[in-house]
Amino acid sequence: MAGEHVTMLDETHRDEDFSGRRFASWTVGVSTFERCRFENIRAAVAKLGVGPTPTVFRDCSFDGSRFTRTMLALLRFERCTFRNVVMRKWISNDGDFVDCVFSGDLPELTIAGAGYRSYTAPLTPNEIVGNDLRDAVMLGGSFRAGVDLSRQRLPTDPRHVLIPDPATTLPAAFAVVRTWDERDVRINAESTLAVLHEDYRSGQEQLLLCPGVRSSASESANARLLELVRGLVKP
Repeated sequence: MAGEHVTMLDETHRDEDFSGRRFASWTVGVSTFERCRFENIRAAVAKLGVGPTPTVFRDCSFDGSRFTRTMLALLRFERCTFRNVVMRKWISNDGDFVDCVFSGDLPELTIAGAGYRSYTAPLTPNEIVGNDLRDAVMLGGSFRAGVDLSRQRLPTDPRHVLIPDPATTLPAAFAVVRTWDERDVRINAESTLAVLHEDYRSGQEQLLLCPGVRSSASESANARLLELVRGLVKP
């Protein structure tokens, strides 16, 4: 992707419009943005939150933007909107998301409820609360490390299923999947359940099943697993 190479470090911006920019690379750190617009941005590489202290985006809009490759570090988003976006592999281990709105395609979106904010820091809680993901698609993504899913509005797309009681649901799902005859489908489903089980063991008390598609076998496994788990968690 042709575009600018832009670095923003130790900057403060209020009521500014950066919409429509084209970035070959965009690096942001130790900065604050309030009521700024980043709409319809195209970025080949975005490195957000670099540096020793968080970058804060407050009341900002990223609507319509497309990020091909993103690296997220120390960040705080408050009341930001990400409507109709394409943002691949957004993996946030050390970010806060408060009252944000997401819609569009966010494959492998992963948000952690706690992270290590430096190499010497202890595990630190992240603030993840009040976010609206009802119109987002986050296949292959997850919430990890203690995100309270009851305090988020989760995707309504049928390829996403909330598991409120993993201690009961996961063993029951494993037991059924192990009886499936098709080996490739069974292995794919078991692999998905194993990742969920590890997330649960690591402190994620509620789980969101939204498996990504890696092959025709995984697509078939996903469909069967979603149907199975949906039946197991049905009140």
